[in-house]
Amino acid sequence: MTEGGVDVHPLREEEFEAVCSHLPGRSRAHHRSRLDEQHAGRFVYLIAWIDGVPAGHVGIGFPDDRRVADRCEWGDRALVSDLWVEPAFRGRGAGRALMVELERRCREAGVEEIGLDSGVHDGYAAARNLYRSLGYTDRGGAFVSSETMPPGAGLPYFIEILTIWTKSLRD
Repeated sequence: MTEGGVDVHPLREEEFEAVCSHLPGRSRAHHRSRLDEQHAGRFVYLIAWIDGVPAGHVGIGFPDDRRVADRCEWGDRALVSDLWVEPAFRGRGAGRALMVELERRCREAGVEEIGLDSGVHDGYAAARNLYRSLGYTDRGGAFVSSETMPPGAGLPYFIEILTIWTKSLRD
């Protein structure tokens, strides 16, 4: 899908090296893990391209009984994973284009609700404003999230304070 000069589509195997080179905020192992999950049909890893260059990414995890923790926490919601736009491309519509395509794919898959989490510090202000403008609702409160990172990610773990946002696609 192309919106406002931004092309958004799932990562293709032949684009993997370009994504690793131009989206260095995530390790090669992280990109590979997402692509492998996509190949297995459990995840869609959307990449935004501006002028033929990878500018950002977001993932969609669809409800799946094999992911018990996500299913218990999020229920039947699709789960947004890691919206990111490289600083040089911010303000050009890549984040919005990624989220619009993500929502389109959720509707196409019959998913009626989307959930995501967002950091609370100022670095996430633009993302929170985007979510708000797209009709997501901050559910209030905050929680601590942590996870073990894949090999080669730099740090062995990740920890952050987050808020939960949801959106109904029932229209």
